[in-house]
Amino acid sequence: ASASPSGCARQGAMAAAMNPDEMTRRFGDEVFGAAVPDIKADSVVLDIAMHPLQDVCAFGSIAGTVELWKYGRAPVQVASKALFKDSCRSLSFSADGNRLFAAGKDGSIVALDATGAEAARIPDAHSSAITRSLHFASVMLATGDEDGTVAVWDMRVSKPVMRFEGSARKRHLTDSVSAFAFSASPGPTLLATSTDGTLGVVNLRTARVTDRSDQLEDEHLSVAIMKGGRKVVTGTLEGGLCIFSWGKWGNMDDRYPGLPDSIERLVPVDGDCLLAGCGDGSVRLLQVQPNRDVLTLAELGDNSIEAMVPSRDGTLLALSAQDDVVTFVDTSSLAETAAAASPGVGAAAAAAAGGSSRARAAAAADSDDDDDDLDSDEDGDGLVGAAARAAAAARAAGRPLRGVSRGAAAGMGGSDFFSDM
Repeated sequence: ASASPSGCARQGAMAAAMNPDEMTRRFGDEVFGAAVPDIKADSVVLDIAMHPLQDVCAFGSIAGTVELWKYGRAPVQVASKALFKDSCRSLSFSADGNRLFAAGKDGSIVALDATGAEAARIPDAHSSAITRSLHFASVMLATGDEDGTVAVWDMRVSKPVMRFEGSARKRHLTDSVSAFAFSASPGPTLLATSTDGTLGVVNLRTARVTDRSDQLEDEHLSVAIMKGGRKVVTGTLEGGLCIFSWGKWGNMDDRYPGLPDSIERLVPVDGDCLLAGCGDGSVRLLQVQPNRDVLTLAELGDNSIEAMVPSRDGTLLALSAQDDVVTFVDTSSLAETAAAASPGVGAAAAAAAGGSSRARAAAAADSDDDDDDLDSDEDGDGLVGAAARAAAAARAAGRPLRGVSRGAAAGMGGSDFFSDM
């Protein structure tokens, strides 16, 4: 495993080779660069997790190892843990960064503690290969497998609090779980997409699957919550965006079919724009309602984007594309580019979302006996929200905001995940 300064130039070199017209078409007025070198992992990377408080990332590999790195101008590998006999499919950090949860093809879940040691192992969490996981609401972990089973775990006790086996008769998913999203309001809700062509909705308060979308003759591969929680967007195998209105889960109310290949991953930038990691190796900035392809942020070759995760402050995007290289793309100016792409739309959407957001918040606060763990709002509000949270955390800790040097701020906020390694 090694850092690859020359490899990080894939995005910058691509921009440098373009003529001005082509550069404007792909990047608008801002040419996004790669400020952090690529990292070459020990084997093919299947998933990436970014620490919520420090410049630390974790890679899960096809060999079953989890690599831990401090990223920056001079990346350093801190540890490599062989956790599974088969591949490591999914990774999630806890909200405080003191736990890293890894899920494997063998159906097991492993938790690493703040020293990097194995804190817990659930050997038979699923009877089939785990495909996706999501940490949410402080202590909860959702996992999904190849059979469509969704389980929700209280990781304080490493026990499932609910499990939904794949079954069409119960509105459950019937094929591989491809993505999760969580919303705390109007009530704690877990969204799960499946390759069976449906979107499942779990009410975490009542522990019931309350809705399942009509079956699409396509596969849902990714999901994001947009427009202040009023819209849910999924990416499909055929390159389309399916847009649902919150609470109206039966059929989508809009569809954008515009991309040439599958949409494997979605990351919100703000309420109106998101990043799509595609099957052709590209990362595109898309606007939602009105729907359009704004620009191509990066191209990683012909392989499909396997993992796409923003850094804790939203200034970097970590990518892998079915190989052993993790690429970091500078997204520090992307919010401004997204806002410029839809002048007036963001303000109108914010005004329209105001009443809806207030209603959702009021509904969430309606019950005084709600579990605070589930009320923790981790809707994944995009790169803009990540940047705001990082700034607030820095101010609260009495630390300066991170400047040009990323490596110098590796210990910023919270306990040191690698303090005893």
